Amino acid sequence: MTEIVIMMRDFPHPDPDVHVRRYHRGDILDYRVDGHPWSQAELTQPKFRHIRIGLTMTEVDFMAKSEDDPIKNKGRLWARVRKFDLDSILIGPGAFKEFLMDDTRTVPIFISSVRTALDPLIFEKGDADDFTRV
Repeated sequence: MTEIVIMMRDFPHPDPDVHVRRYHRGDILDYRVDGHPWSQAELTQPKFRHIRIGLTMTEVDFMAKSEDDPIKNKGRLWARVRKFDLDSILIGPGAFKEFLMDDTRTVPIFISSVRTALDPLIFEKGDADDFTRV
């Protein structure tokens, strides 16, 4: 399994060129092999969530890819091309939803071997010129 770190909040910037290069809500910030020794500060930071999920490093590499086509977006590059749709995750009951909403970080890492539940929640961001501040 792989442990991923997801950004839980947006920090908008008034300059669109700077804004699109920042990490956004739902972006994978970092990922490591299962059992990585995260610091206490990393595990308790309310801006992040750590998830241990049944994905290979290759699958996470694909999901966490940075944009590399400056012509497509007139020079603006997303920090990450894909993101988790956290708004969809936060609809309805469930332990995962409770984990994501808990800023106290009493449970530092959510563990799930069910990766198929996350597949429909991953999507590609659109044209960087069409970004909206979430």
